Amino acid sequence: MPALTAADRFIRHAAACIRSAGLATLLLTPVAALCQPGSAPGVANSVGAASMVIAQGAPATGAANPTPQGNAPADAAAPLASQAAPRRVALVLPTLNTTLAGPARAVAAGVQAAADRAGGVTVELIATDDTADANLQAWRRAQAEFDLVIGPLTRAGVATAATQQAARPTVLLNTPPSADSDRSSVPAALPGAPTVFFSLALDAQARLLARAALRDIRTATLNRRPRAWVLHTTSALSRRTAQGFQDGFLAQGGEVTLFEITGATVGGLSERLRDSGTPPDVVFIAMDNVGARQVKSALPEGVPVWGTALTATGTRREIAELSGLRFLEMPWLIKRDHPAVMSYARPTAGSPGAASDEDARLFAFGVDALRLVLALSEGAGVIRIDGVTGQLGVDPRSDPRVRLTPMVALIAEDEVVADPVPLGEPAR
Repeated sequence: MPALTAADRFIRHAAACIRSAGLATLLLTPVAALCQPGSAPGVANSVGAASMVIAQGAPATGAANPTPQGNAPADAAAPLASQAAPRRVALVLPTLNTTLAGPARAVAAGVQAAADRAGGVTVELIATDDTADANLQAWRRAQAEFDLVIGPLTRAGVATAATQQAARPTVLLNTPPSADSDRSSVPAALPGAPTVFFSLALDAQARLLARAALRDIRTATLNRRPRAWVLHTTSALSRRTAQGFQDGFLAQGGEVTLFEITGATVGGLSERLRDSGTPPDVVFIAMDNVGARQVKSALPEGVPVWGTALTATGTRREIAELSGLRFLEMPWLIKRDHPAVMSYARPTAGSPGAASDEDARLFAFGVDALRLVLALSEGAGVIRIDGVTGQLGVDPRSDPRVRLTPMVALIAEDEVVADPVPLGEPAR
């Protein structure tokens, strides 16, 4: 057998390091640093059948040479599940942005978990700081050098990507903002390779939630138009969410009264609501847990109250104050015996995707993003997936928006439980 060259020895040593390192370590540490002489590779979580190779920093230009990590063999981490060439997935995420790094790593962890289970897939993280130039260069590299693409994550990043033509099947992890910044807009279809928008945007879910709320009060409002009160703050997210509910409720023949809540007006809310006229059939709170707890005591008794997953996020004591509130939630958080949920290992304590319910949602988002891009690569027209985020459906030839149908959840005392009645239509 011929003697091993220095390059051969480095590649074998790097492969051993990557096999042993956990995902959190890989997200933060270059392969070369993991493989310093005398270093002990991490042993918390084996990368498994699919490897994640980390490109530290977005390339300055589309023609930039790959980093040494990016040159590592795609199958270096472990034997592949089949003899076929692995599908190489580019994951464009803002892990170099201080604010967005944590959420991005949770998404990356979910993508990697799904890749491990799928087999025959390698994932490379192309890290950006979410500036316009970095997003554009990362997009160009991903489309030029990989088989499949996931990302960008932010609305600004997706807006940049949506102006380009995809060369590879692509899952964009948000929808671009429209000119007024308070609404989402997507094109009817995108040119080039199959491309879809997969988003957890609260405004889209609020439209679906409005239909769910109407379902529950339809019997009581057979002879008149159902009425809703919608409470929101001045933040762009709250306004978008309130608008989404209003759009969905009006589309089903309802009437909506909006109430904007500020620090100066929350104290007199009871009087404002009492003076507004006929009581509502349903109330929707487009606010976080703190805001919802401030306004709940002012609401009329006996009226169904709905919110979002953001409303239901907090400590057990904070959640208990909103007992009776309904919202939409992922099977990943409230349905442990769901077939898809049981198929994926949960992140261990201290690793990305395990810190909070919000982290868990982002982890699940990453799982289903990988499943979507693999389905796109198979060339199927209509895609339907029983996902860990909910039921997914999309036909990229006619409407690139992934339709997501979560589950209805109910706060019962200090616990969140799944509503046994499923939703009928997915969010768009």
